[in-house]
Amino acid sequence: MHVKCTTLWLQKHGNAPGEYEDAAHPTGLIEVTEEDEFRCAVADGATETSFSGLWADLLVQGFVEKESLNESRKKWQEKIPSSDQPWYVEEKAQAGAFAALVGLSLNSDQSWICEAVGDSCLFHVREEKLLQSFPLKSAEEFNNRPSLTCSIEAASTEIETIRLTGDWQNGDKFLLLTDAIARWLLHDFENGVTDLLSLENNEQLSKLAAEQRALPGDDGRPRMHNDDITIMKVEIN
Repeated sequence: MHVKCTTLWLQKHGNAPGEYEDAAHPTGLIEVTEEDEFRCAVADGATETSFSGLWADLLVQGFVEKESLNESRKKWQEKIPSSDQPWYVEEKAQAGAFAALVGLSLNSDQSWICEAVGDSCLFHVREEKLLQSFPLKSAEEFNNRPSLTCSIEAASTEIETIRLTGDWQNGDKFLLLTDAIARWLLHDFENGVTDLLSLENNEQLSKLAAEQRALPGDDGRPRMHNDDITIMKVEIN
């Protein structure tokens, strides 16, 4: 099993790179050969909560390293500042951080497993055609209140992770995307998948996002919502 994994990202327009609250693991460009399993994930930290970027980062690392959710939660508690914070920051931290997550496991027996919470999505592509989108299947399914994983167990009702399994063939591609770019892709998959698979760096992603954020959709709103963007491209040869 030869896997090539490329990760691109872009912060919300108007924000600095340090305000990016998505996460991916692994990052950059990597190639893996002769492994029985390859694991990768992307997550989207909820802007309304404190230290959500940290939580997203711990979630993707935890998925890849097969940590329990409680282990990731413990790490989050240990890493957040515990003093000298404004009262409203401390109050938000006590309520916990929230994030969506989608993770993919590829196995050498040509099977795959996807795990997801929320509206970050997996797309399975073969010969430029969409075989599967998960957990959402249409742009209309996206909303402002997705199910999210919380960094504090007591802060919310536990959200169940949903899973999907399938088989892969040599030449297959998988895209793991956070919500804004996933929703855009589902609006026009035939053209969008070609655009995404051809991206080679963050500068090209920035140009695509600027163009699509400026174009009106059928509802009069921008075709691509102004949000953090993460794209993970996984190719099997």
